[in-house]
Amino acid sequence: RLLAVASHLAPPLRLLGRLHMETEMVGEAVGVSGNGDPTSKFYGGQWSSDTFDCFSDMQICALSFFCLPFYSLYQQCSVFPPRFPTLDLPFLGKVSGENFKMYAIGAFVVAAGLAAISKTMTESKTMVIGGEMQTVQQQTSTGELVSMVAGLIDFIWLWMVYKGVMTQFNIQEPTGTSFMKLCCCRCCTLTQVFRHVQDSASIPQAP
Repeated sequence: RLLAVASHLAPPLRLLGRLHMETEMVGEAVGVSGNGDPTSKFYGGQWSSDTFDCFSDMQICALSFFCLPFYSLYQQCSVFPPRFPTLDLPFLGKVSGENFKMYAIGAFVVAAGLAAISKTMTESKTMVIGGEMQTVQQQTSTGELVSMVAGLIDFIWLWMVYKGVMTQFNIQEPTGTSFMKLCCCRCCTLTQVFRHVQDSASIPQAP
């Protein structure tokens, strides 16, 4: 009887063993793809959390919501360089951690400077407000253009950072999805990136 039971159990056990080996092979393939970062193997080429899992880390959530431009700069200058010896960015290719820091500071200064300059480019206009003629200050067309360029520089740089982190961890996501996430909910999207980088720090690096 024992032999009969064993003969019936053998095929399912062999199937389970084969599935287990195939799962390990898929995990190894994910782990060596991209930049070979072990985090890509751990998370299976996905973000460590969803875009709207903002409350999963209240500290990052609060800092991103209330201090996003400065907290984003802090992350790029203090957290990213030691975590990523090199980062593969669109248009720039692979850059070292220190060079990435310089690019981040440069993009921030240029975008913030242009935004500040655009605020000073105003002109006086007289218009009817509440049935009375009043003189108000409005931004000139040139000021609006400068402001738009500042926002475009900021967006392009953050998109480059986002795609660079995706490449580093071999994260698969359509470009259109990344674009819409940064356009429609930049705070939640960057929070997702910061959480992933923080979560990846607890995973041992390859020797």
